[in-house]
Amino acid sequence: MCPVYYTYMQNKLVPAISNQFLSQIYKIKKCSSDASQQLALDLLELKTTLTNLPLISTDVNPALPRIPDSFTNLVTKSTKKVDERIKVISYPLESIKIGYETIVTDKSVEDFELILTLRGVKKAEMSGYTGK
Repeated sequence: MCPVYYTYMQNKLVPAISNQFLSQIYKIKKCSSDASQQLALDLLELKTTLTNLPLISTDVNPALPRIPDSFTNLVTKSTKKVDERIKVISYPLESIKIGYETIVTDKSVEDFELILTLRGVKKAEMSGYTGK
């Protein structure tokens, strides 16, 4: 495979994998704060694997002995949203709204409701957290 195509594929693959990881987290029925610690470890392993992706196939580009900083930044940027959500999930329910407001950069009510559902809050009780 041509190095240009390989780099293009990597740059498309990283955001797709991190978005899929987040959507799979949202499919979990209930997640405790202890389980969120495991999710954080899983995300760390995923980030490490994705960061090392350019080194997997050095026969495609043997002139690439190290990972480019731009690719490391792409992995960090792509997994930032997932990392923020996992940190919020680990908060106790009493302070989850404050944690969401301080940690998450791109806030939405729908996203916060997904996090509350993930933590086991019923739809009837969500108005106490969302302010609706």
